[in-house]
Amino acid sequence: ASRRRKEEKPAKDAVKDDDDEKNTTAEIKEATAQDKVGKKSEAAKKNADASSGLAVPATALMIIFAAGLLVWVLRPYTGPSGLVLPPELQEHAEEGIRLPISDGKRRLRVFIRTDGPKTGDAVLLLHGFGGSSYSYREIMRGLASAGLYAVTVDLPGFGLSDKLPDASYDVAYFSRCLGDVIDA
Repeated sequence: ASRRRKEEKPAKDAVKDDDDEKNTTAEIKEATAQDKVGKKSEAAKKNADASSGLAVPATALMIIFAAGLLVWVLRPYTGPSGLVLPPELQEHAEEGIRLPISDGKRRLRVFIRTDGPKTGDAVLLLHGFGGSSYSYREIMRGLASAGLYAVTVDLPGFGLSDKLPDASYDVAYFSRCLGDVIDA
């Protein structure tokens, strides 16, 4: 009988240990679940803080972008290379136009400047190699004061006209481009 009690006792202890183990496992699961909920709420709180914190930087970025756009729109005319032009060349550039034409393969912009009455006889001034319409600025004033309509063109690849790296830049090429300018 005492042996039975000893055998029963370990059996009761084993059941008790199993119950303790189940309770401990349940407590761990519950604590883990609460911890996860706590972490989720902390993460949600951080996300809420971060999203409300992003409102100011997003607004600041929008303001910076708008300011940059305004500066770009109001910037001084830059030459085709993107460099800011000296004041006298800046004035020359602002008094002309960049006329879109075709060179037979693609569109490009050729710089043209005019002076004088459009009803006067037209005089076309063309520069040579290494020159530009800027070379004729004083001559144009004189022609205009004489009642003539002075027109000067920067040939493609020169002055304020587009520079295409793969263009032929020969007489035939310039003739085609000037034909478009005269037709315009």
